[in-house]
Amino acid sequence: MNLRHFITTQDLSRAELDELLVEAARFKREKLGSELQGKAIALLFFNPSMRTRTSFELGAWQLGGKAIVLAPGKDAWGIEFEPGRIMDGEPEEHVAEVARVLSRYVDLIGIRAFPKFVDWSVDREDRVIKAFAKYATVPVINMETITHPCQELAHALALRERFGADLRGRKYVLTWTYHPKPLNTAVANSALLIATRLGMDVTLLCPTPEYVLDERYMGWAEQNVAENGGSLTVSHDI
Repeated sequence: MNLRHFITTQDLSRAELDELLVEAARFKREKLGSELQGKAIALLFFNPSMRTRTSFELGAWQLGGKAIVLAPGKDAWGIEFEPGRIMDGEPEEHVAEVARVLSRYVDLIGIRAFPKFVDWSVDREDRVIKAFAKYATVPVINMETITHPCQELAHALALRERFGADLRGRKYVLTWTYHPKPLNTAVANSALLIATRLGMDVTLLCPTPEYVLDERYMGWAEQNVAENGGSLTVSHDI
């Protein structure tokens, strides 16, 4: 079995990323196909969605496949993720069972699961999608957790369409401002990763040092710069 999950773009080589973007451009030109003919996809949304759900469900249909949309805890049983947990709480099923059962029904599983914004040391482990990847016997795709790799690819495709295939040396500013409540940094994490992967000169502009992204993504960004050229600068001066 050729099982490969798509959790983060950092797991792909630069050549594989380029190949995906070429395929994405083709799918954009030719919206209807049969690549997923006879195949089914389970899309699990632990958080609300509009654009992601629409694009995945419609994309599956356009390629001849069937998307099954599930919202655990709402229109599907709640799921427990703690290993070895005695099932006497609110969740009705354990992820080890859910992932294996769904794998018998479908050919691919998509997961959208935001952090709970309570304890970042826990949130940063991305336990939900990693648990599915551990127990599933079909590929698992990240539809946004603490990164948003599919949006990364769409972002990269848009940049290439606007500026050309070679983005090395282009200036890229990633910035945001204060917000009254904690928000998911998935889009910011992913923007940083893909921009540095494409060799751009990236400036991360955020309000104060406390707003700098998680050290894991900063480290990957620095690694990307070393491997692909470009640069990474952090600023707090708007």
